[in-house]
Amino acid sequence: MSDSSSFFGDPDPIFANKDLLRVQHLPDVDRIIGRTEELTKLANAIKDATHGQTPNNVLIYGKTGTGKSLCSKYITNDLVQSATENNVNVGVAYVDCFQDSTETQAVRSIADSLNDPDETGLTVPLSGHCLVKNLLSWRSII
Repeated sequence: MSDSSSFFGDPDPIFANKDLLRVQHLPDVDRIIGRTEELTKLANAIKDATHGQTPNNVLIYGKTGTGKSLCSKYITNDLVQSATENNVNVGVAYVDCFQDSTETQAVRSIADSLNDPDETGLTVPLSGHCLVKNLLSWRSII
């Protein structure tokens, strides 16, 4: 290899913006094609939360790659923004059940997402009886 070549030279010209391929990327609503009805139904189901009221429970199911996570994440981001404009604090927890495959792991992910140890004085244990005990005590705080 010559001294002038580098493995870290020019970026790959195939991708104009690789960030668009990241799982965390959320497009603008005008880029979510064919899901207006689903977005509207989901927003209507949880809109009470924007006013500090308890929203309906929602179960979203379907085949892989149909936009369930995309729609859910977009609407929850919009929900948090709308609630903030109404001086309402809404907590959102996203659980990847492929990664968190047991009930304990899923509950821990939710607790980690919604708990602020500086505010509550509680930490989320890794597993076991202490996890359930702490979750019961959090319920009284929240």
